[in-house]
Amino acid sequence: MSEDTESTDRIARLRPAYQADIAAGWERFFEPRRTDCPWCGSQELTTRLRTTDLLQHKPGRFVLDRCEGCGHTFQNPRLNEQGLDFYYRDFYDGLGEKQLGDTFGGRTKMYRGRAESMLPYDSAPKRWLDVGTGHGHFCAAAREVLPHTVFDGLDFTDGVELAEREGRVDRGHRGSFPDLAPELGSHYDVVSMFHYLEHSTEPDRELRAAWETVRPGGHLLIEVPDPESRCARFLGRWWLPWLQPQHLHFVPVANLRARLTEMG
Repeated sequence: MSEDTESTDRIARLRPAYQADIAAGWERFFEPRRTDCPWCGSQELTTRLRTTDLLQHKPGRFVLDRCEGCGHTFQNPRLNEQGLDFYYRDFYDGLGEKQLGDTFGGRTKMYRGRAESMLPYDSAPKRWLDVGTGHGHFCAAAREVLPHTVFDGLDFTDGVELAEREGRVDRGHRGSFPDLAPELGSHYDVVSMFHYLEHSTEPDRELRAAWETVRPGGHLLIEVPDPESRCARFLGRWWLPWLQPQHLHFVPVANLRARLTEMG
């Protein structure tokens, strides 16, 4: 059976479930709209963006509000658990697994650069936890830079299980980072979150999980899209990192620094 035929058959099998979800109404995928900022509590909110799903073209309209008090930008109303399941389905796994795997697998140079950014601070970390690792392509590339480092991955999709089977991570942890943090302990020299925080429902809880997991004197690497960038302002709703409806929070760097300083 050809790859195209197999894909067509899989789509046909999935279609009834999607049709049933859509017929039930996409409004049920959202929580009530917030009237205050989830980061600082301010009620000075303005609408930054209105858009649709520009990648998968699933139904729905999405709004990003900006807090005039601290600059935090967030999806409002936010997707609930059902909504996250519906819009993530077949993007990172299922129908989209191969395409996304090929895309991420082709970014070796970028992944090596991320690993090399640690060298001035720790040239030989013993254990590294990559949170939101997906299919583990970063860890596989980072091994070329740090061959003696143990790389573990964590993700809430089954991509992390694939990453472990393929040998891209030494150990894969599947689930919520805040829920798993207590059992992971504070024994990682490095914890990385590359384009992960914007997907989380509560970024503050994720930062506290990192604080629990990294050892004293260890390092936390965070990479997030910047909604104040020139490209974001120029391209408007067509700026790819908005990635609606998957990206729930856009935390300004100043806010991250302040919160991490508070946490010590």
